[in-house]
Amino acid sequence: MAELGSCFLAAHLGTEPAIKKDHAKYLNHWVEILKDDEKAILKAASLAGKAFDFLLNLQEQKNKNMTT
Repeated sequence: MAELGSCFLAAHLGTEPAIKKDHAKYLNHWVEILKDDEKAILKAASLAGKAFDFLLNLQEQKNKNMTT
């Protein structure tokens, strides 16, 4: 989930996530999870989206408080 959230934030900010050596290991782990639960990625994406929204709202509140 953290990797998905990171990608959501990077896309929002217009940056490219850094490719790390452990990404292949992480993706292999997801392949194993998906073998048991085809909807696992949808659940993770939903949670990552909620985390992204939470962080975005925090930033918006901070920006709003700085202008008042």
